[in-house]
Amino acid sequence: MNRQTIVFVINFFPISTGGAELQSYQIANAMKDHFNVHFITIDPKVKCITTENTNGFTVWKIPRYNISRRVLGKNQFLYYWNIKRVFSKIKPDYVYQRCAGFSTWICGILKNHFNYRFTFHMAADFDVQPVKIINFRSLISAIEKNCVRKGLKQADHIFVQNEVQKNGCETFYHRTNSQLVYNFSYPLPHPIEKTNSKIQVTWVANIKPMKKPEIFIEIAKHFANDQRIKFTMIGTPGQESIMNLINQTKQDQSNFEYLGHIPNEEVNTILEHSHLLINTSDFEGFSNVFVQAWFRGCAVASLNANPDKIITKYSTGYCANGSYEQLISFIETYLNDTQLQQTLSNNALQFANEHLSATNVLPQIIKGITGK
Repeated sequence: MNRQTIVFVINFFPISTGGAELQSYQIANAMKDHFNVHFITIDPKVKCITTENTNGFTVWKIPRYNISRRVLGKNQFLYYWNIKRVFSKIKPDYVYQRCAGFSTWICGILKNHFNYRFTFHMAADFDVQPVKIINFRSLISAIEKNCVRKGLKQADHIFVQNEVQKNGCETFYHRTNSQLVYNFSYPLPHPIEKTNSKIQVTWVANIKPMKKPEIFIEIAKHFANDQRIKFTMIGTPGQESIMNLINQTKQDQSNFEYLGHIPNEEVNTILEHSHLLINTSDFEGFSNVFVQAWFRGCAVASLNANPDKIITKYSTGYCANGSYEQLISFIETYLNDTQLQQTLSNNALQFANEHLSATNVLPQIIKGITGK
């Protein structure tokens, strides 16, 4: 019996190292024994469409267009012809596309031409928020949202990550049948052991404005003279002004370190030895780093993000509801309360094992993709 073919239209992990890319890779990895699995990824290193076989996948690399990126955003609409060429060659039975954008529209309008089952997976709360048009760039974003709406009309199945996205999918895109599934990971095969000799506090994200890295630096500075605590910052370098601030803090403060971009396996090792993961973003869909932390008994202390109120409902950490002062107060309390440290760690691990295990989540996702 011939195996069916699925195409993942999202950048290939680890060429791109975001949470959505990691989740998509893990879904593909679970399907490769029963399906021919392809990825379409944008690669700035190639000049024309190339293919590469790696880890049981066929990866189609298409060149990046850098035309007026600052004005036109990621220019995803320019990839229509290359995506269509790849589809023509592999004739997919299933297409899985993650992260709302022009690629959603492309996969939607090509569906009838190639007759595949189309699954869309939302990745951010921003995807269901209207755009206020204030300049040409925001006009392009508004056009992109409208294209996403047209693409989603063709989707056979839609996954969302939280209730905000589910409700927004209904009101903004008029799709009432989306399925909520949380991001997932795999339980560790060994017990989690934390040392209380020094509290490890970690921040993991790319260095960009929406992640608010400067707030983590301010938190670290507040505890600059407290040798009971160590601050570790992880993420791909970005905005020059923030990088200057990071480098200056490294020089001035002995309990602060910046590791830059490191492989996901190393991130997991650090989280396993961390007590708190700090999140300073304005919002998150369902942060994959939260999942990685909770599976390692690391509580999350979040300035704003609290998807589906999980942090407060299951006591897997603390959410400051936007208050910097409350976040500082929580960290001070946490430093002096070993019982709180143990309780939050246990709660985080229990929630992850019961609700975010790949064993439970992956079958739901594969069923949604295939309709079987």
